[in-house]
Amino acid sequence: MRNKMDSVGALLLTTQEDISYFSGLESQFWHSPTRPVFLVLPSNGAPIAVVPEILAESMCLTSWIQPESLRTWPAPVPEDDGVSLLQSALAEALARSTTGKRVGLPMSIESQLRMPVADLDTIRSNGVELVDAVPLIRTLRSVKSPAEQEKLRFACSRTSDAYESLPFLLELASLDKRGEKGTGPQGFLTERDVAREMRIELLKCGLDQAPYVIARSGAGGYPSVVDGPTDRALNAGDVLVVDTGSTYDGYWSDFDRNFYVTEQDGDQSIPAPIALAHEQLWQATEAGISAARPGATMADLHAVLKVSLRDAGVDASDLDKIMGCGRWGHGLGIHLTEWPSLVSDEHTVLTPGMVITIEPSLPLPGNRTLVHEEDILITEDGADVLSRRAPQEMARVRLPQ
Repeated sequence: MRNKMDSVGALLLTTQEDISYFSGLESQFWHSPTRPVFLVLPSNGAPIAVVPEILAESMCLTSWIQPESLRTWPAPVPEDDGVSLLQSALAEALARSTTGKRVGLPMSIESQLRMPVADLDTIRSNGVELVDAVPLIRTLRSVKSPAEQEKLRFACSRTSDAYESLPFLLELASLDKRGEKGTGPQGFLTERDVAREMRIELLKCGLDQAPYVIARSGAGGYPSVVDGPTDRALNAGDVLVVDTGSTYDGYWSDFDRNFYVTEQDGDQSIPAPIALAHEQLWQATEAGISAARPGATMADLHAVLKVSLRDAGVDASDLDKIMGCGRWGHGLGIHLTEWPSLVSDEHTVLTPGMVITIEPSLPLPGNRTLVHEEDILITEDGADVLSRRAPQEMARVRLPQ
């Protein structure tokens, strides 16, 4: 059967990540949902940008779109918010095409539409046939250029710096809170305080943004690695996870670190079940890193992680529970999570230049969990670990008594 993309004469892009990737546009204005932005990529000829007038200067200064290919309108204009201009741009692009008259638009998994659905219906009703462009775009973006790799390397390095500083910063923050509130358990340091300290340190270390900072804690493990933080106070005997997605020049780091909370002069030993789970995950991650070579598939890596955990003594029923989390890693780049997923039936072949996360997890008693994550770059020789490897023995956060 003929590939539908073979008959595509233009791509229509609407999201920050896609438009920035294919045009170079840099702007803070994406935080405003009022005005749509469009980029049309013809199969033949120069790209056409259809943007609100307020973004015209940004497009001229930061992108490689030529002024003659820029169309603007005084948005917002609800009755015609760039739609007629977009229709004209699509007609112009398709008139140049020698490949087909369909328009490719990201429409399937991991895609979003940053324009009113009613406006898209208007374009369809005027004869534009849309096909899903996700397979094409994700293939283009999955292999990172040397410049992209360096941005990802920088983001991961500076995130590692922040993680290594965090235990000391939390000790200081706890002392400060004790001074504010008087004597109390562990200085009343909360998960919210932890996330705040981490976010500040990430920015001090040179990251541009830290929009995703998770801090969760609990005795014997934590209840979630995707929610929070909350106002729960840390206590000796807690396991604390901090997980972050932070960006440098639009490229993300994404990995977590686990900490065992103790009193400063108290018992520093980690309970055996927690220490064992941490070691099992550390070794499984190590096995995954070793197996991450060109020619291997994501399914191969998943199998290596599973075998490592099984051989380390993880019960089969616990392995079944782990499968409920969906995946053990994913692609990484201009999105916090990208294709492909690290799952048992994903047969995407690893290629030099791909950046992925390895993220095994284990269930713990009491509906608790433990997760370990690292970021790696696939090279000709294997895996280059971009995140600074977590200590093999879980780090401590020592709070004042």
